[in-house]
Amino acid sequence: MTRLAHIFQDNVAITCGQDWSSTAAFFDGAGFRVFDFHPIHLILNSSSMETYDTLQARGGISVQTEAAVKPLVGTSPGVSTFFDQLTDHLSSGQTHTISEVIGIWQDHSR
Repeated sequence: MTRLAHIFQDNVAITCGQDWSSTAAFFDGAGFRVFDFHPIHLILNSSSMETYDTLQARGGISVQTEAAVKPLVGTSPGVSTFFDQLTDHLSSGQTHTISEVIGIWQDHSR
């Protein structure tokens, strides 16, 4: 098993009061950057855990319908907004999948 540190996890960022307006600070300096996103927070465009907790209280995420979730989708800056900015930023540079990063690391450690 290979472990890679990540610099961003959406549910932790939500809990810590992430500023969703900019991804720039995550690209200071050199090195790999691993971002961890949960699909439900992307769908909800979560900016707090309130909507997620609401879904959990309604029986959990797996039993929800699109119609039940739609009114809870955030319109202010949140995880989805941040993700869109991140992918815009990354589209102009070199990126790697986790599998590629592991391969690079294994090649350099031989």
